Amino acid sequence: MQNLLRDIGDIEAFESVPLEERIATSSTYELIRKGGQGNPDATALYFLLSGEAWEAPIEVSYREFLARVTQSANLFHDLGVGPRDVVTYILPNLPQTHFALWGAEAAGIANPINPLLKPAQIRDIMVSAKSRILVALGETPGSDIWPKVEAIRREVPTLTGIVRVMGPSDETQGIHGYEELIDRYDGEALASNRKIESGEVCSLYHTGGTTGTPKLAMRTHMNEMFSAAMCSVALDLSAKSTMMCGLPLFHANAPLLTGLAPLSVGASIVLLSPTGYRDPSVIQNFFKIAERYGVDSFMAVPTVLSMLLDVPVEGIDLSRLRYARCGAAPLSVQVFRAFEERTGLKLLEGYGLTEATVASSCNPRDGERKVGSVGLRLPYQEMKTVILDEDGGY
Repeated sequence: MQNLLRDIGDIEAFESVPLEERIATSSTYELIRKGGQGNPDATALYFLLSGEAWEAPIEVSYREFLARVTQSANLFHDLGVGPRDVVTYILPNLPQTHFALWGAEAAGIANPINPLLKPAQIRDIMVSAKSRILVALGETPGSDIWPKVEAIRREVPTLTGIVRVMGPSDETQGIHGYEELIDRYDGEALASNRKIESGEVCSLYHTGGTTGTPKLAMRTHMNEMFSAAMCSVALDLSAKSTMMCGLPLFHANAPLLTGLAPLSVGASIVLLSPTGYRDPSVIQNFFKIAERYGVDSFMAVPTVLSMLLDVPVEGIDLSRLRYARCGAAPLSVQVFRAFEERTGLKLLEGYGLTEATVASSCNPRDGERKVGSVGLRLPYQEMKTVILDEDGGY
């Protein structure tokens, strides 16, 4: 792809090639498979158990990653999941979270839920989504996910089974232990022989609910592949890239911009502990981690950048760190300038929303960046700027 999108003229020139010619795959599963074909033994994931264990990662190759995704899809298929059935997951940031997400999209429809929500909110989302299978973390010190599952599991009428990550099976209760069962399934091909169309719904993400009750945004395989492709262009991602993921994998951002995008080009992801940026030791060792893994980009929110201003960078080689993309809330001019000066990287502010898959605009990495602006629209998207009157008209 042409990677220099410096101004609106470059974007319009980029759009002269039909979108269908830029995205040759028909599903997120196929896109991940294609991304790992170049070097199946390359590292897809570096998983850090905590920020303190940053020098001792669990490594997952592309070969292993795709096998686990395929096995997860086949597990869900065996549990009765079809193309229109929903697999909900309530998980922290783990390798299994990626396996469940992309496996669910290969078998049916994925529905991530924020583990911090109250049981009644989780129940209402699952009822609305008509969840068939729930994937959840088992009883774990410091986590209240399993007690929440126990509180609501009998209140979701469509739920037929639970897959417990890091916990045993209890077939009498319809509970299937992920680690106990997963190696029984084929990791080479989808047992369903499903031919996925790009226009099929692949995920239901709940919105933040800032204007009321959270709503479910339906996204298709094409929506997600498009977002991955545009992120790859915006950040110049390649198989040599390494991204850090510290935002939660239940939110629209992390699964696509620091998940599917790098996976689609064979890049590596550093998964910053189960709690991501909420882990104080991740923040404390952030720049050491960036140096250790040769990180060149990451996604953040303004509060994370503000915390990182207090983390020493002296004596750390950040020469590979090129871009940080920031969104979710306005970034102050002071933090913007201070962060760039201390780290030498470029901050790219952007805008997006769950209903539009994730990203709609971004400041150009090679063009003029205006502090406090959401930048230029991404290719193939339409945006309109309006001024509202007191009655909400324009």
